[in-house]
Amino acid sequence: MKQVLDFCSLDEVERKIFLEDTWCDKCSEADLGMINPELYIEDARKFISGNCAVCGTKCISEIVVKIVD
Repeated sequence: MKQVLDFCSLDEVERKIFLEDTWCDKCSEADLGMINPELYIEDARKFISGNCAVCGTKCISEIVVKIVD
């Protein structure tokens, strides 16, 4: 079951990264930006989805937290 989270509750730096670090399959290009973001958890994994800022195609990215020692 999909649990929607409040995107605006993220700090400004995280929001900026998530909205800019994107991939659009239709444009076949990275970092075009995302509009109408939705942050959610599904099957214990965190995702952000929205529309490509250039062409409007729906984009979904899994958010993976990397721990650096």
